[in-house]
Amino acid sequence: MKEFRRQSEAFTFAPNAGLPGRVWSSQQPLWLRDVSTLATNLFARSHQAKACGLKAGFGVPILANDQVLAVLVFFMLESRQEDR
Repeated sequence: MKEFRRQSEAFTFAPNAGLPGRVWSSQQPLWLRDVSTLATNLFARSHQAKACGLKAGFGVPILANDQVLAVLVFFMLESRQEDR
């Protein structure tokens, strides 16, 4: 997990790129059932996620006055469908 975090800190995400970039652009939360199985163009860190056992991923934008200030990303160690 430490390696995933270390590598993640080195990433920057363009709009629409990866989970954070897609959330940033859409200004909407995004649930990914299993990030370890996604192609790298959809989740750039899929190989690293698989190596440390990460599965479900969730990104949520932090908004102020209709502008994204930040995107928070969370992961689970099991694959899960989105709760609605």
